[in-house]
Amino acid sequence: MTGQLSGNDKYATAHSDRESISTVQGMMGVWVPGSSPNRELSIHPRWVIFHSKTAYKQPLFTKIQLKNPDPFTIAFALKARQKIFKISHNHGILKPGEERAIKLFLLGSEDWPLGTNEYVQQKIRIAVENIRVPENITPSCSLEGSRIAKEVFRRSANEFPLERMYTKINVLLEKFEGDA
Repeated sequence: MTGQLSGNDKYATAHSDRESISTVQGMMGVWVPGSSPNRELSIHPRWVIFHSKTAYKQPLFTKIQLKNPDPFTIAFALKARQKIFKISHNHGILKPGEERAIKLFLLGSEDWPLGTNEYVQQKIRIAVENIRVPENITPSCSLEGSRIAKEVFRRSANEFPLERMYTKINVLLEKFEGDA
C-alpha cells in the first residue's frame, strides 16, 4: 500500500505488531489510538472540604483515591484552573482495577494569585480526564507512566478530541475563624 494510511489501517498497524511501549521515547513515531472508556474513574472522596484556623497561611493536603473500573488500561489527567493547588501525580496510567492515591496540596495563602476572599466559600472544581489506551502500553515506572499519559493527552487533543471522559472533584474552602 502506498501513500497515506487511512484511520482504520493505522489502527490495525498499531495493534498488529504489539510491541510493548514502556517509555515516552518508545511512543515516538508510533501511532497510539485512544478511545472512550466505558465508565468514569471511581473517585473517593468527590467532595474535599478544607478547614484552616490560620487563614490558610499554612499549606494543607488531603489524599484522593482514583480507581479504574474498566476492564482495560486508561490514562488519566487532573487539571485545576485555579493556581492554588499542587497535585502529586496529575498524569498517570491505571491498569484494570488498579487504584492510585493522589495527594492534593493546597498552597499557603501567600502563594495564591488572588486574595483569600476570592477562593473561600467558593466551589472549586478539579477536572479529571481519562482515555482508553492500548494494552501494549506498559510503563517501566510511575514516572514513565506519567510522561506517557501526558504525551497521550497531548496527542489526543488533536487526534481524538471527543474521546475523553470527564468527571470532577469539588473542593470547598471553609471560612476561617477570624472572618466576621
